[in-house]
Amino acid sequence: MRRLVLIAALPLVMAAPAVAQSADPHAGHHMPPADPHAGHTAAPVPPSPTPADPHAGHAMPAAPTPNGATPQPIPTDHDADRYFPPAAMAIARDRLAHEHGAIGWSKVSVEKLELRPGSGAAGYAWEGRASFGG
Repeated sequence: MRRLVLIAALPLVMAAPAVAQSADPHAGHHMPPADPHAGHTAAPVPPSPTPADPHAGHAMPAAPTPNGATPQPIPTDHDADRYFPPAAMAIARDRLAHEHGAIGWSKVSVEKLELRPGSGAAGYAWEGRASFGG
C-alpha cells in the first residue's frame, strides 16, 4: 500500500520544480527591431541601358569532335566471349534469359489526384503513368 502511494505521488514531486519557477522578469519588454535599417527606403536604381550579359544573342558554333573523327560504334560483343567459347556463352545467355527473363511486370503511378468541390460543377484533375512489360 505504501509503495502504491509513493508511485502515485511521484508525478506531483516531479512537477514541483516547474510550478515553483518564478515568472520571467523580462516578459513584456519591448525589443527594438532586429534590422537597424527596417523602415528605410532605398533610392530607386535607374535601369541599365546595356544588357547584363554582353555576349547575349551570340551564335555559338557546334563543338567539334576530337580530331574530327566520328564516335566509335556501340560494342555488340560480350566480354565473356574473349575467355570462353562463344557457342558455350550463347547457350549460357539463353539459359539466363529463360530463367530470369520474361517476367511480367506492371507499374501504375498516380502523381496528382485533386477534387475541388464547389457550389456549381466540381472540378477535378489527375495525372499519372502506367507501364506494363514482360
